[in-house]
Amino acid sequence: MNGFGDGRVAGTWVLVAAVGTAMTLGIALGVGALAGTASAGDGPAVVTPEPETVEAEPGEEFDVTVNLESHGGYGLESQVESVRLLALAHPDYLEVTDIEAGTWLEEEETEVRTGTEIADDGSIAEAVQYRDPPAGGTTNDGEYATLTVRVAEDAPPSEATLEFDETGVMLTDSYPQAVTGTDLTVEIDGGGEHHVAYDHGDLEAFGHAETFAETGGGEEIPTELAPPESQSEDEDASDDGGSDGGDSVPGFTGVGVGLAALLGIIAVVVRSRL
Repeated sequence: MNGFGDGRVAGTWVLVAAVGTAMTLGIALGVGALAGTASAGDGPAVVTPEPETVEAEPGEEFDVTVNLESHGGYGLESQVESVRLLALAHPDYLEVTDIEAGTWLEEEETEVRTGTEIADDGSIAEAVQYRDPPAGGTTNDGEYATLTVRVAEDAPPSEATLEFDETGVMLTDSYPQAVTGTDLTVEIDGGGEHHVAYDHGDLEAFGHAETFAETGGGEEIPTELAPPESQSEDEDASDDGGSDGGDSVPGFTGVGVGLAALLGIIAVVVRSRL
């Protein structure tokens, strides 16, 4: 007899400890698999001006590059099909005089269609591009467009911004990707008070918005990625997520097999000692 009692009691405790260890390992591996899958491509697209801050005088004109970073949709199952860049400014301070889209969406086996628009005294500028055909979409991290901006002749010393938060990115699975943006800050005549907000009206009806809204979907839409309204009742997953024939969560299949094998080995070893 030892400190844990007889052999059967000791064996039981060994089995309990082994199972607990295996379960902990399995949970850790599962969480790691999910984290790896999620981080691969379910973050927002990021719009960043270069430079982010410009010092300029009234009447001065300068260029700014707008960079876009997108790694596609969840689990890299969908990629970018179209982009609608919107640059918004207060017309009393800044005017976009030119906008040119680059080659962000280009790859082999497709053509990129482009449309640009500038309106409201240069306070709204748009550059829309889409792949024709989508050909599976693309991902990228680089220059999307170049803008030429002019400071108003009568602009007072102030801090003005060119905003990109209304930019849209459409994926090949028919869903838009969330977008986060960094404003371009323009310090006019040494800087000063930030300008007040400006109402640009209904941007969903501006420029090439309708064309952009019609993009998305790619050449093929996998059933599990199709919009809910296009799925039949037979294809819908049950509320508890446990319907027969349902898709497994990426990363868990291999973890489950490995965990089962580990538990089996532990059980054989423990029984041989009882």
